[in-house]
Amino acid sequence: VVDGHVQSISFEETNVDTNGKLTGTGQFFSLEADMVFKAIGQNFSDKPFASLSKLEMKNNRIKVDAQRKTSVAKLWAGGDCIHEGEDLTVAAVQDGKLAARSINLALAIKS
Repeated sequence: VVDGHVQSISFEETNVDTNGKLTGTGQFFSLEADMVFKAIGQNFSDKPFASLSKLEMKNNRIKVDAQRKTSVAKLWAGGDCIHEGEDLTVAAVQDGKLAARSINLALAIKS
């Protein structure tokens, strides 16, 4: 980081041990970068949505339409917490774009 801006990112090469666990090799390499997105593995929990009785779920994930609207007014969702969502950062970013466009339209109609 230089002057608060990312210049590069370093990676450590890994091996899989006999138990299937990744272990670092001590060998590193760096790639130039001006932006870094962190993706972490998570399991979806619907507990925060328990009070939203109108929230439709499908296979333990949130059901959305093509604009990423949920069954609850003024609530959009995307990424791997939605039904048919993929566990990929690029897919979540696309879901965010679709939701943002839909939210913008919803707000513009109200004005």
